[in-house]
Formats: sequence, structure tokens, C-alpha cells
Amino acid sequence: MGQGAAKREIDKGTRLYGEQKFDAAINEWKSALRRMTKKEKLPDKFNTLNYLCMAYFDTGKYREVIACANQQLEMLNSKTMCNNADFMQEAYFNLARGYEKLSEFKKSISYAKGCIEKEQNNENAKDIMSFATICLAKAYHGLSDFYNAINNFDSVLNKTENNPSLHMRFLVFESLGQLFSKLKDYDTAHLYYDRCLDIILQDAVTLAKYKRRIQCQIALPMLHMGRFNDAMEQCELSMKDAMLRADRPVQARCLFTFAEIHRKRKDFERSFPRYESAYALFVEMGDRLNQVEVLGGMAKCMAALKDFEQAIEINHKANQLAEEIGNKIGLLDCNIRLAELYILTGNSFAAHQCEESLSRLTAELELFCGIKKLENAIEINHKANQLAEEIGNKIGILDCNIRLAELYILTGNSFAAHQCEESLSRLTAELELFCGVCGESMGQIPEHLDKLQCGHLIHSKCTPHLARYTWGRKGRKRPCPSCRNRSSGNPVLSR
Repeated sequence: MGQGAAKREIDKGTRLYGEQKFDAAINEWKSALRRMTKKEKLPDKFNTLNYLCMAYFDTGKYREVIACANQQLEMLNSKTMCNNADFMQEAYFNLARGYEKLSEFKKSISYAKGCIEKEQNNENAKDIMSFATICLAKAYHGLSDFYNAINNFDSVLNKTENNPSLHMRFLVFESLGQLFSKLKDYDTAHLYYDRCLDIILQDAVTLAKYKRRIQCQIALPMLHMGRFNDAMEQCELSMKDAMLRADRPVQARCLFTFAEIHRKRKDFERSFPRYESAYALFVEMGDRLNQVEVLGGMAKCMAALKDFEQAIEINHKANQLAEEIGNKIGLLDCNIRLAELYILTGNSFAAHQCEESLSRLTAELELFCGIKKLENAIEINHKANQLAEEIGNKIGILDCNIRLAELYILTGNSFAAHQCEESLSRLTAELELFCGVCGESMGQIPEHLDKLQCGHLIHSKCTPHLARYTWGRKGRKRPCPSCRNRSSGNPVLSR
């Protein structure tokens, strides 16, 4: 009676899982497990633990994935299962993908290799080997070992050329999209995500649950390509579906992307709370790789608000996490931001230390070809700067110095970067490129500006603040904050 009930609960759980009702499916499978008390039912129990691993993985409960996989390993020591090679392969795969999501990349690599090296006794084992190879590649990506990551992704694609598996190809293209996005090649990342969406259209039934994941991920390249509205639309669609399905990993990524969109729009009041919410979810799930990325966004927010002390503190926290998990590209990003912050705060010794770390990390990541390109970029910028000086084009000189400061930081030349930043301050003052409302500089990053009747410019985002105070008590117009002249051309009032 109990065994029959257990089978019905397993079948019901499978149906609910197919409907993406993950929590309900988990409850059914857990109930079925409690009914399986006989030793001869160990294979059924093992398979039910497999189902639980899938559902826990989809809902971001990665520690539970590890717990279930360890239970599977314990069962394999029994006489009934006697270290069955196929079951061992499945347990190793569950451990590999659980540890990869918990940013325990070296453990993930070890278990993924163990899974791949097991004997291939059936077709299912071959599929698991391909899934394990993708997991292995993702773990290498987590360690910023892009060479091994790409080689393993390619090996899966080569295997599926003659016998194409849409699911495998989808997972590889998604992972390559993430890799190129991390390396800031947003055009290529977008291309891979587009290919993922095409694959979903070909098998909408099996791959339906992945659509929200891709919608969320494609939003980030869109954002960096300047397509703010498209990025917001994709992210909203993704978040709506993720909330409906209790998909915490996608919810967390959506919150991070929302925060990035608001930060790019200079709306820090909306941006920072979303970073905090995303960070809390990633901490709860144990996803430290994404924690590093969120902390990076929070640090940029604080730097933009001129709270350099807080920005440095957050960057150090991100740096420590990246070091713990061995994520070198995360360490590189943290040190770039810290070098810039230390230069801004006048701490040349700390900036120099960051630049030394940058040189070492760049060498370890084998980005020498990138350094060569940076040197060429510096040479071209100097030529442009010289031409701009000859013709007296101050805005051209400003643009050159902005680019040169960034390039010198990347190549570890803090003295030259500091000189460029001094030139930037002088030129900004000469050109009067300060917003009279907020006091921030203009013309250094893409942003919308409004012109007052007196000829001064202010940020478009600052016009509502000026509108509130345009009229005095006697109906007289308040002055422009820059020149103190009466400004009847307030852009908000005249629209």
C-alpha cells in the first residue's frame, strides 16, 4: 500500500515539475521518500533524490542539491546498489553542478571529471557525460580559465553536430553568452542569447522554463548597447514569470539587472535597494560568484554618489569574495575600480598596489594581446589630443584625457593617470561643464542635458528640482543657479 502511494506521489511530482510547480513537486517527492523504507526500493529512492536535485537546482536551493547527492553516495555503499557505475555517475554530476553554483569551483571540477571518466554503459550515461562537460566548462569559467572553458564547450558542440541535441546546444550557447558578457563583448553575448531564443522556439515544451532565464540575461547586453527600454522590457517579462514560478535564481538576476539599468540612468535611489535585494537572495542561495558582481554594481553606485569611502569598503568585500572563490576576472574588476578610487582620494600608495595586482592578474589571465591594444589606443589618443590642442578644441582635449586616464589605469601607470585627471578638472572648470543644480560635471559620460534661456546647461534629471524653485513668493522668477540671471526658459515649465 505504502509503495503504491509512493509511486503515485512520484508520478504526481513529475507532472507538477513539468508544469513548473517546483515547490509542489518537491513536497510530493519528499513524501514519497518517507514511504520508501525497504532496501529493495533503494534504486527508486535514488531516482527520487535525482528528481529532488533537479527541482532544488531550479529553485536555487543549491545546498539541498549537495545534501541529496551525498545521500545518493551513501546509498551506493549498500549491497543492493554495490557502487553501480551508472548511479555513481549521476551522483557525481549532481555534486558537480551543486558545487559549481555554490562557487566551489575546484570541487565541481573534481566531481565533473569523475563523472566524465566513468564507464559509458548506456545512452543515458553519454547524455550525463555531456551535461557534466558543460558543468566542467562553467566551473573553469568561474575560475576565469577561459581557455579550458571554451575547449569544453566546443567538445560538447562537436559531439552534437551529427546527433544534435537542442537541450545541449542551448546550454552551451547560454554559457557562451555569459562568458562573452563577462568579458564585456556584449555584441557576441547578445548573438548567443538570440540563438538560445531560437532553440526555445524549436522545442517550446521541453525548454519553456529557460525562456525567462534568457530574457533576463539578454537584458544586460542590451543595456550596455544603449537599448535601455528593450532591456527593461525583457527584464520585466522575465521577473513576472520568475515570480509566478518561484524561480529565485532568475528573480535575483532580474533585480541585479534592474539595479544596473537604474544606475545607468543615474537613478541611484531606485538602483541601490535593488542591488541590496539581489545580494540578499544570492547570499541566501550561496551563489558567491553573483555576489561579487552585485557588490561591484553597489560600489559603482557609491562612487557615482561621491561616497568614495563606502565604495572602497564595498570593493574590498567584493575583492575578498572573488579571492575566496578564485575568480580572477572578478579580482581584476575590483582592482581596476579600487585603483581609480584611490587615485581620486589621493592614496597613491594603495593605487600603486592595486596596479601591481592588475599587472599580475592580467599576466595570469593571458590578456597580453589586450595590453598591446591598450598601448596602441594610448598612442592614437595622444595623437588626437595633440591635434585638439593645436586647433584649441577644449571638448576634444577633455574627451582624450577621459580616455587616457582609463587607459593608464588599465596599464598600471598611476602617475600618468593622475596627470590626466588633473587636466580633466582644469578643463571642466574652464568649460564651465558643471550642472548648476547638482554640481556634478557634464560631458564626460553619455547623459541628457537641458539648455536654460541664459545659455547654461543642466542635467535633464535635475530640471524637476529647478522647476520647484523657479517662482518666488511674489511670482518673480528665481535666477539660474550658475549665473544668477533670471531664467524664464526653465525646460520643465516650457514643455
